[in-house]
Amino acid sequence: MKKGIRGHDVSANGIREICKKCERSGIEYLQLVLEKSVENFSYGEFSEKYAKSLKKELGNMKLAILGSYINIANADDDVHFHDIARFKEKIKYASILNPIAVGTETGIYKDESMNDTEEAYERVLETFKAIIPEAEKYNVNIGIEGVKIFVINTPQKMKRLLDDIASNNI
Repeated sequence: MKKGIRGHDVSANGIREICKKCERSGIEYLQLVLEKSVENFSYGEFSEKYAKSLKKELGNMKLAILGSYINIANADDDVHFHDIARFKEKIKYASILNPIAVGTETGIYKDESMNDTEEAYERVLETFKAIIPEAEKYNVNIGIEGVKIFVINTPQKMKRLLDDIASNNI
């Protein structure tokens, strides 16, 4: 059996200490959301140099998920554009870190009551279609978590989304 944990659930000071604690507990895989696990990390700070440094800090720890938890369904175009750029930044440098996937959820469209509309679904699909070329370019997989209160909230909706995206990188 393989064991993993979310890095931000480990009480530690920095990535190296998180990894050491995990290794002592027999944990092999880490879900790493930089914004939650690295003090003062923010969009725009990811670079090739940073990714290589982070890879060293991870040591033998395997990276299951590099989290890029944006609101894929965000109806605010300005915020949405910024979020897509953040996601693409994670994809670009994920190839250095070699996670199983860059992970996200689909988020809320306008408000929860709108999540089951075709409009919300189309926003999610449009967003992934903007992100997928970047994933394909860097040969990085994207993992999508279905969440009850978000737009993609049933196995049927997930299957539809995966069929509509039709990429080997999802």
